[in-house]
Amino acid sequence: MGHQVYARVWNEYNGRRDRLEKASEAIRRREFGEPARATASLDDRSSMPAPILKAIEHDGRIGVFTRNHSVHLEEAFAEAQIDHARMFTFRARKKWKSALAALEAGAVVDVYFATVSGDGMIEFVGDLVDVVIDPQRGDERTEELLGWTTASTREEGLWEKEGKAVQSLYVVRNLRRPSLPLHMTSLIGVRKGEPIDQDYKYSYSITRAAPMVFEETVTVECPDLDLVEHVEGRRRLVQHLRRERNAALVRRKKRSAASLACEVCGFDSLGVYGVEFCEVHHLEPLSLEPEARITRLGDLAILCANCHRAVHTTFPPLSLEELRRRIYSASRSESTRSQVAEER
Repeated sequence: MGHQVYARVWNEYNGRRDRLEKASEAIRRREFGEPARATASLDDRSSMPAPILKAIEHDGRIGVFTRNHSVHLEEAFAEAQIDHARMFTFRARKKWKSALAALEAGAVVDVYFATVSGDGMIEFVGDLVDVVIDPQRGDERTEELLGWTTASTREEGLWEKEGKAVQSLYVVRNLRRPSLPLHMTSLIGVRKGEPIDQDYKYSYSITRAAPMVFEETVTVECPDLDLVEHVEGRRRLVQHLRRERNAALVRRKKRSAASLACEVCGFDSLGVYGVEFCEVHHLEPLSLEPEARITRLGDLAILCANCHRAVHTTFPPLSLEELRRRIYSASRSESTRSQVAEER
């Protein structure tokens, strides 16, 4: 199946083989678990800002934060569920020069979509495949990419009627929803090395790749769910570069703890299930340290699996105090709703 997908991409991008080879190779590395490595030529490197080049050399990939209208993203996502190889062209009023340079350097480039007038949550993510700067009507390449827009935006052209010219056309494939909640403030801007601000009003920012895995989701509509079958259990060799954890330190933390109940929500698996299981969380993430460091028992916390996953929905992770506040706020809201329902 994978070979068929890449063959189709190759055919659709005939005439731009150099760029397609680099983009497809980078995407293939990620999908099959091979470590990504930037392969920028000297020319590519010279045109790329130093912070972006450093991020690519470090991670082999970068991200682009952008915004688009919810209706257009939902339409594209629905089409992507039918044709997983479908590519979509979107328009932008910014020149995506850095994204194009990274793509030509062979890096994997993720596109993180928030919605216009939304709350900053990343609703969709896609693989950047191509970028055209200053597109012109009548240009063969521009016209080809405009043919890959969603049906509802096909008549928009290059926004000639709005009087604001399109500065970039960018092509995305493998459009999917994130497997875990991700907010725009969790994305780290490459140039300043700081999280994107909640009040950031623009629709283009180069970021570090999000520290989480995005899963492809496939929706199958069928009147009889027993007829839906999926193949699972294939074996594949996956290589990962990951930080070492000290298992002995984790065991010492559990043995020395006064209780193995979750330090956030108080859940005690021993009392509920009669079986002890908990997780040990680093209050200061190892991923923020450039080198190995000394970890003490006081640097660790006992969490249940749910709270441990919840604190890692952002980067840097939520503090335990912030997660407690959110749980308390949610419980109060639920209590209020229950009281209102009872009064009715």
